[in-house]
Amino acid sequence: NSANDAVRLSFDDIFLKRYFSSRIIQESNVYDNRTISSYAVGMDAVLESDRIRDEIFNYEQDLWEY
Repeated sequence: NSANDAVRLSFDDIFLKRYFSSRIIQESNVYDNRTISSYAVGMDAVLESDRIRDEIFNYEQDLWEY
């Protein structure tokens, strides 16, 4: 509630309590952000996209403080 002055949240509170939403829109790479389809086809493209998704997920999990 933005009108509630009794509770003040810091950025740390917002991130630790996950009061936000986000979407991954791009991953940078050394090949000028080329698409997966430009260097992998078929099952290789599926495996590459899974690898990138897992890499981003693991990176995100390493950022959280428990």
